[in-house]
Formats: sequence, structure tokens, C-alpha cells
Amino acid sequence: WMGFPVHFSPRESADVILMPLYVSEAAFAEALGARYPTLVGDYGWHLYLDTARLTGDRVSSTRAALQGLERDLNKKVPRSLILTRLENNRATGLLASYQRALTRARIPIYLFISLVALVILYFLALAAGLLAHTRRAEAGLLRSRGAAIWQVGGVSIIAEALLTLLAIIAGPFLALLIFRGFLQDDIDPWGGLNPDTVGLGMDLFLLGSLGGLAGLAVLLLSNAALARQGLLDFLRERARPPTRPWWQRCYLDLLLLLFLALVWQQTAQRGGFLERELAGREIALDPALLLTPALFLLAAAVALLRLLPPLLRLLAWLSRRLAPAWAALALTRMARDPLPYGSLAALLLLAAALGVFGAAFQSTLTRSAQEQALFRAGGDLVVTAVAPTDEMADNLRSLPAVRAFSPVMRESAALLDGLPGRSAPLLAVNPATFPETAWFRADLSPSGQDLAELLTPLRRGQSPLPAASGRNAAGILIPESAQRVGIWVNTAALGGSIVTQTLRLQLRIAAAGGRYTSLDLGNIDLAGRSLGYPPAAAAPATDADTDAAWTYYAAALPVDQPWLEPPYRVAALYFIGKSLYRMPPGVLYLDDLTAEPGPPDSPEGLVIADFAELGRWRAMPHPGATADTLEIGSQIGRNGGPGLAFAWQDPILREPRGILTPPGPFPLPAIGGPGLAVGQQLRLDLGRQIIPVVIADTADYFPTAGRGGQPFLIVSWAAFDAYAARLPQ
Repeated sequence: WMGFPVHFSPRESADVILMPLYVSEAAFAEALGARYPTLVGDYGWHLYLDTARLTGDRVSSTRAALQGLERDLNKKVPRSLILTRLENNRATGLLASYQRALTRARIPIYLFISLVALVILYFLALAAGLLAHTRRAEAGLLRSRGAAIWQVGGVSIIAEALLTLLAIIAGPFLALLIFRGFLQDDIDPWGGLNPDTVGLGMDLFLLGSLGGLAGLAVLLLSNAALARQGLLDFLRERARPPTRPWWQRCYLDLLLLLFLALVWQQTAQRGGFLERELAGREIALDPALLLTPALFLLAAAVALLRLLPPLLRLLAWLSRRLAPAWAALALTRMARDPLPYGSLAALLLLAAALGVFGAAFQSTLTRSAQEQALFRAGGDLVVTAVAPTDEMADNLRSLPAVRAFSPVMRESAALLDGLPGRSAPLLAVNPATFPETAWFRADLSPSGQDLAELLTPLRRGQSPLPAASGRNAAGILIPESAQRVGIWVNTAALGGSIVTQTLRLQLRIAAAGGRYTSLDLGNIDLAGRSLGYPPAAAAPATDADTDAAWTYYAAALPVDQPWLEPPYRVAALYFIGKSLYRMPPGVLYLDDLTAEPGPPDSPEGLVIADFAELGRWRAMPHPGATADTLEIGSQIGRNGGPGLAFAWQDPILREPRGILTPPGPFPLPAIGGPGLAVGQQLRLDLGRQIIPVVIADTADYFPTAGRGGQPFLIVSWAAFDAYAARLPQ
């Protein structure tokens, strides 16, 4: 039903039942429209998107296209509106959340690329400078023999062009050899890597050509200055080599350090590399801030080039007095011409920093891929079964390689409160063993708890009921000698009516081994009674104290069913409407739940529950807006004693309504996802049962459940199973 089944079901509005009526488009526009021209109506279309084509590089264009679509529709169809979960809100929509996460995820990639580009550019400049440094003698000799600048430059261009051509041709083959020989086993992207898909293509040679041309440009710029140098310049530079480059003599390195300090301050003040728009919650990467790590490394290299010459002179002076001759000669030569050695030291510094960052980045990517896979799967090994059995669980536990095993039940529950109309995944787990098998990360919880601490409320659970073992331990114990069980019901407070109304009364009992069955106690015939809302429960009709107002309903225990073995316990008492009409608000009085014949010393029957303690009983949850209520009255029972008043306001249909003895905490404690708050009470519609829960703690994400900010619920399997078994199916 296009995701809106409510459009095909009756609804209530101000005590009026609204029935859906479907007509053709022509009848609606021509018949109704012609007769009622001022009739107001809404109509719409459901469009299904191919979300598989929505990749990371199309998020921005998709968001812009959705805005453009709404603008275009409003031009043609005024007051039109587009509703989509992808962009229901510019700040909290799925596309907005995905784009923010994508922006943050790209930060390490951009940082790594900037560092790689910096090291490559510096290496090209250094290689070109060193190559030109070795050819100074050749250029000076050619210039002294009468060669022009363009002739010396032409020889250099031919040599560098041939070298570049050979590098462009051999580079892709060398890269493929290095990858398949060394890197193929280390790079393991998500989804696996097929070695056959990694080969030579035109794109590789094209990228290699771009890199070769960039290197050729750097070499030509270096040789352009070299071609102007004569023999005299070469001899003078060899006799007194410069100890500082031109940019140090102009103090440009100090200016770079000052600029880096300003950028570093801006990055620290913003708390990262992101910037937020002045209006709205959109975030984007600041390219200037992304260059901060690269500039920091460049500044470190520049500082090294300024500090290395005085350091070499100091070491040379010490070596001439303390070290042997060979060490003094080497250090003296380095101190006399420190630029080549300083440049190589700076390159080693950049390469080492890049290697450290690359190693950390690779481990981060590996951990990210592993945790994403674990988040989707839920644990190291997950076995999926439609109807698991105890034998299957025992077989898994008995495997030698299995250190721990924890069952998990998954349901899809509709939320009747809090976020009505939305569904949420419901996971029932064993809170004691689940932390040993499931994957979890502390930052998935707002309070930073690990999984064992997060599930503590599911293990602890405060309950007013006495502690007992087994899912059917709580309840009203029926003596083993009993053959029948019954209860007294008073309908005197309902009045009289001309409409025939009938309530089917049933008793749900628990047998040994966790088995349940329902006993049909009979029909409560309400013919001739007006079912108006009753007076206060403590003040019933005047005949409430007489025996004629009370009716006893009983049924035999299932002693003839071998799969149901004593001892039996009363788990719930409920009513089901059997009339074609909706049972309006009303009240029933209950008293003296009796087992007959009872013990040998009480042949007429034993009262096993006199409803004098309200804490043992709870009203069953139902899908209506108003919860049923229970009240203990001191004079509403038989013979003027205490009794239980069960009152309802939402009309009784064919869903079970009544009372039960919860086996533990009521409502069930649960861990809630986004959109849910601690202490919030919810009713979960599982299609066949209504389960009440109370949020004991929250988590932002949970493996296999919490995705994209959607709500989810985690409950104890034992508590859920024990409670669900007490409810009629």
C-alpha cells in the first residue's frame, strides 16, 4: 500500500468513524468536482528512486536536483510539496547526514594526497638541482668554447627529453611489477581485490606522461639558469660554494614559518579542517586548512636547511680536535658545501614523515573496513536460522572452535508511542553472554559505555515479584490436586441495553517446561445491559454485594494433554469481544480465583487469589489510545470484601484485553536508539502481540540494528520470551 496502510483502514476522528471510499479519477474530478466546486482535496504521486546509482560523488548534485524539482513543480502546480526521506530536512535528512559523513571521511585522503604531492614536488626540485649541480662543469666548458645559451640549453633539452621518454615508457611496467610483487598482499580493500583487474591501460600511460612532463618542466627550469653560467662562474662557485640559498638570504623561510604559525592557529581555533556555513548546518572542507600538515612538513624541511650549516660547522670544528682525520675531512667538506647534504636530509625527513603517516593511514583504513564489516554482521561468526532449535544451539556450543555462543532474536516492531507510525528493529539478546560474542565500540553509546555496561539494565531489572527461575515461575500456583479452575465475575455495573453484547472469557495457564495453553471459561452474556461508562470502581451498583450479581466461570485443567504437565500457574485472564459491534467503555468486577476441588482438607475449592494485592496484577497493553485500569476496592468483592475492578475506555474489539501476572520487570527494560529518551515508555506492536517497554539507556548505533539515525530497541531475550508467552497469540 505504498507504505501507507492507514489510508486503507477505518479511522476515528472526534468520535466519528471515517471509512475510506475509492472512486475513479473521472468520478472525483467531473462528478464530485462539478457538484461541489469548492471541495478541497489533496492528491499525489509516489516516485521510487534508484538509490543504487546514488554514489558519493553524486550526493551534492542529487540534493540540488531535488530542490530544483520542487521549484519546477511549484511553477506548474502551486502549493505542491515533495516529501522524501532522502531530503526531508536540509540539516537532518539522509543525504545531508551522508554528505557530512562523506566530508569527514575524505579528510585523511586529502591529507595523504597533499603530503604525497609535497614530497614528489620537492623530490623533483631536488633531483633537478642536483643534476644541474653535476653538469656545471660541462655547461661552463661549452660556454668557454663559444657555445651560445640556446645551444647549451638545446643539448640539455634533448638529453632530458630522452630521459623523460624512457621514464614514461618504463614507468607503468615498473609500477605494475612493484604492485604485484610487493603491494598486492598488503592492500586489501573492502569487497576483496581481483589481481586480474589490475593491469596496464591507456589511463596509466596518460598519467605517467603527465608526471614525466612535470619532471621535464622542472629540469628545464633548472637548466635554463645553468646555461647562462660561464667557466669563470663555475670556478668561482667551486672555490667558494654558497652555504645559503637565495630564499634564505631574503629570509623567505622565516616568512613561511610565520605563515604556518597563523594557519596552525586557525586550525586549532576551528577544531579541525571543517568549516560550517553561517546560515544552516552544512559543513565543508577548507582547502587552506587541509594544507596545514603539508606546510608543517615543508617548514620543518626549511628549518632544517637553515639549522644544518651551522650545525655542520660546529661538528667540523669539534672533529678537527677530537675525531680522526677521515671524520674531520668528511665533516669539513660537508660544512664547506652544505646545500646538497641539507637537501638530501630534508628529503629523508619528508619521506620518513610520509611513511609514518602512510603506515598509520593504512592501518586506519584496515580497521575501518573491519569494523564496518563487523557492524553489518554483528560478530565474528553469525549463523542465521529461521526457526532455531535447542539442538542447533547445543551443536554450536559443542564445536571446539567456538569459545562463546549467544542467541539473538530479530523482530520488526511498530511503535505505538513516542514515534507513532514508525517501525524499528527489535533485538532480543542474552545480556550475560551477548558481550562475549557481539562486536561493539564504546563510542557507539553516548555515555561511552562498553557493551557489558550498556546491557546492565537488562540483567538487573527491578521487579516487585518474588525471584524465581524459569519463564513461568511467576504466577498464581494451582494445587496439583485441582481439576478445575474458575473465577467470579460481576457485571452489575454495566446497566441495561437493547444490543446483544458478548465477552469471551479465557484463562491462560503455564505448565511445566515453559509450555502455555488457554482455557475457555465461557461467554459473559451482556444482553439487556447498557454498556455506558461505569461509576467509580469503589462504588458499584447496589446489588454488587448480593450473590445474584456474581457469576462463576470455570474450566477443567488440561490433565488429558500429556505435553502439559503440572504444576500449573495462572498467567493471565483476558476477554475477547465476540459481537459484531464494538464493546463501548465499561467495567467488570473480579474476585476469588478458585481451584477446585482443591486440597483434601478443602473439598469445595481453594481460593488461590482473592485480588487483595494489586501489585501482582497488571493490565494487558492494547493498541488503543487509553490504557485499561485496575483498582482494588475494599467493598466491591463478594460479600462486601475486597475485589478487583477492571475498567476500559477504548472499545473492546476482537483483541485480547485483561490482566496478567508479569514474570519480571513491567514494562520490559530496553536499550533505545536515536529519537528515544531514558524513561520513555513505549508499546511495540509485533503484529500478534503488544509488548510494553521502558527505555533504560540509549545508544546512537548498535550492530545490525542502528543505522542512519533510525530508532531501534534491544531487550533481554529471557524477559521478552517469558512475557510474550503469557500473552495470547
